[in-house]
Amino acid sequence: MEYNCGCISLVSMEKHCGKNLIENTLTNRITRSVIHVCILLFTINVVYHLSFAPFTITIIFFGLLLVLVGILFTNYKKQKRNLMPLTWLIFITSGIFISSSLGLFPMNWPMIVLGSIAVAFIVVSTIWFRKDILLEWKKRFH
Repeated sequence: MEYNCGCISLVSMEKHCGKNLIENTLTNRITRSVIHVCILLFTINVVYHLSFAPFTITIIFFGLLLVLVGILFTNYKKQKRNLMPLTWLIFITSGIFISSSLGLFPMNWPMIVLGSIAVAFIVVSTIWFRKDILLEWKKRFH
């Protein structure tokens, strides 16, 4: 069944984009855009042999993490579908923090703050949102 919204068909847009339109939320688009920006910053850092990327990328991830947590906590019942981008971001930031702890990246104050916020949100979310997170994971990986 095809539903036309203006001049763009939702079915053809879903086929064109390759993603389900249900997951195309504002938080998902913001997360993907910021991750692409960080990848570009890292590429510029590697190509031009600069040293600003580890410091800058951790500050950007910290800001994104605070924005997504703020969006989630403002209206939790409506924002439950936005748990997956936040969960993926938590895993990415935890991975960056662990790799920084192992010495792959420099350990500076943004990295410490990013890791502590990620760990704090993991603890809070497992206490408060355990059922919803498990439900989202079951829907995601059925």
